[in-house]
Amino acid sequence: MSELVDALERLMIEHRRVGSPLPDFLLPGLDSTAIRKRIAPLGLEPPDEAVELFAWHDGLDNKRYLSTGAGIGYGRLFDDVFFGTLDDAIEYYGKCLEIDRGTAMFDEEAEPTWRLSWFPPFSAGLPTYGIECDAASPARGMIFEPWWHPPVEDPITPRFRSLTHLVQSVVRRFEADGYWWDPEPGFLMEREEVLDPLIEQERREAARG
Repeated sequence: MSELVDALERLMIEHRRVGSPLPDFLLPGLDSTAIRKRIAPLGLEPPDEAVELFAWHDGLDNKRYLSTGAGIGYGRLFDDVFFGTLDDAIEYYGKCLEIDRGTAMFDEEAEPTWRLSWFPPFSAGLPTYGIECDAASPARGMIFEPWWHPPVEDPITPRFRSLTHLVQSVVRRFEADGYWWDPEPGFLMEREEVLDPLIEQERREAARG
């Protein structure tokens, strides 16, 4: 078991601990070769962790999640983040590029909001994350969080060192009781007073590399 898959399994344990039904709605994983072939037409060469994510599970069956009354909206992996299928992520990649095109229409000098070499491991909600897929980049495999409201005044730096770092950080948030499940609406709730200092810790860890 890879370090990423171990962290993902621990995350599912935490979901169950707080009463979240999300683990019951994960879809079967995909073949690694098939994942790479599906992403290749985008001109991207996904890092191993991006492939491992969808080989672990191909997202969440949100139709069944809703039809069974498990929760409202969509099943949140953490915060407002939805882990959709690989096809959902590929579609979302296109939507992120559309945002860039829309921004460029109003400001031709604006820095790109979403870089061509980023692929979204998660396909809805906020915050949005992109994993660097450029094989020549020293930041390959790092996770970035786009600035959706240009202009960008500060350099864009990695939000997480890797997808493993992201998931391990979310597990730490759960272990600190930063999230709880409210069964009445069927929704993953947050304790900001717990999450805020942990998020600052994550940023410091990413900056250290």
